[in-house]
Amino acid sequence: MNLDIESFISLKLSNTLNTMRKVFNKAILEYDISSEQYIVLKLINEKKLTPTKIADILNKDKAAITRFINALEHKKLIKKENFIDKRSYKIVITEKGKTVLKDIDNIVLKFRKKIEKNISKEKIECLFEVLAKIEKIMKD
Repeated sequence: MNLDIESFISLKLSNTLNTMRKVFNKAILEYDISSEQYIVLKLINEKKLTPTKIADILNKDKAAITRFINALEHKKLIKKENFIDKRSYKIVITEKGKTVLKDIDNIVLKFRKKIEKNISKEKIECLFEVLAKIEKIMKD
């Protein structure tokens, strides 16, 4: 079995993710938000999730999610409300956050169309299945 570095699955995944993140971050630079902050903002807007649930969905530690939330709050894209204590609060997207989200969603749509133009729906679905299987294998 040949284990040259070019054949490592993790390297291929990492390089692809890094390329996508680099291109996407450049495209959204004017909004002063990173791709990961965008995902957190999207989850807050669509699912009204707690920081703990966001951490679970993104497979990140809660401290990282807290940093994203604090950055989004500092940029006035979200606000924390209904504090029970320092750790328990409701997160609400602001009007500015909704505007930024709508603009970036349009950029995401352009990226998606570019990918779908070059890769069939069936192959994209197959990719999702394979990625889900790899994630499950690694967690077992």
